[in-house]
Amino acid sequence: MICLIVKYASARLKPSGPLSCISKIQCAFLVTILIFALPLATEAIEFGSPSIETRIDYISSADEEGSGPSGEVAVISAGGKASMPFQLANKLNLTFELSGNRIFFDWDNTENLKFSNGRKPWDDFNSARVRLKLNYNWNPQWTSFANVHTAAGWEEEMDDSYSYGASIGTVFQSPYNLRWTLGACSGEGPENGYWGVFGGVAWNQHKKEEGQPGIFASLNWPPAAEIGTVLNKKWLLRWNLWQSGGIFRLADDNALSPSGLVVASVERTGLFVEYKPIRKFTVTLGGSYVFRHQYEIQNENGNKIQSNLHIDAALGATLNFKFNF
Repeated sequence: MICLIVKYASARLKPSGPLSCISKIQCAFLVTILIFALPLATEAIEFGSPSIETRIDYISSADEEGSGPSGEVAVISAGGKASMPFQLANKLNLTFELSGNRIFFDWDNTENLKFSNGRKPWDDFNSARVRLKLNYNWNPQWTSFANVHTAAGWEEEMDDSYSYGASIGTVFQSPYNLRWTLGACSGEGPENGYWGVFGGVAWNQHKKEEGQPGIFASLNWPPAAEIGTVLNKKWLLRWNLWQSGGIFRLADDNALSPSGLVVASVERTGLFVEYKPIRKFTVTLGGSYVFRHQYEIQNENGNKIQSNLHIDAALGATLNFKFNF
């Protein structure tokens, strides 16, 4: 997938709580519902198969970039996601997703941290996200989709930590098992807003849900790619290149930047093994190499960079469990 994102500074007042974000999400979602659902005959809503997913991610201890003695940090994150699909009409599906995450930072030799002048930068981070996704299957080749979400990332206080966004696009299944995606997105975060267009391509030579052996691959930007193979109904092997991160609101009494913002960015590559002991339960285990790991610390308004933390390359590991009811 290729993605172009343009950020812009927000001139409006930041939301002071979740209601202002949720109201915009509700409006966007209502418009989307009307666009997709009005032409359809009214049908009974059917519940799909929900799923629950838990994930533990580890990045080994690494030094702050720079010469001389430096502080170190290891990062552990633990989170989960619950998904509930609904069939609103014959070709229209809605999925509700709720996810949360907690990131634990294990600081060492903090007196040698240059970016924070020897102070402990922050404690643990928390995040939560709610997403609604609509899919409309026009025919076997064409599918349209729309997403809306609201999220928050914080150290202690949640005020001014909220963000929201929406996207809309289409997917085309072409010959030779190629799937093409094109869409547009927009949103607002604690520091600024953004808009952009995205697109991508994926290819597969198998039917994963049937455990049919074969190869699959996809390409995305910002950095994300995947290539793998389905070995049989129980085993799958894949290599990934991906980016993760988020924006977190610091505590009111944080010594580094009171009520400030932290923009986290992690880029890594890894190899994963996926095992399905039974049809509805999947275990994924893998190791990774973290080649870019940094944090940008901003002031309370998000318009001035206070300092930057760049961490040396490190090794990582991921364990994931997913159960489909």
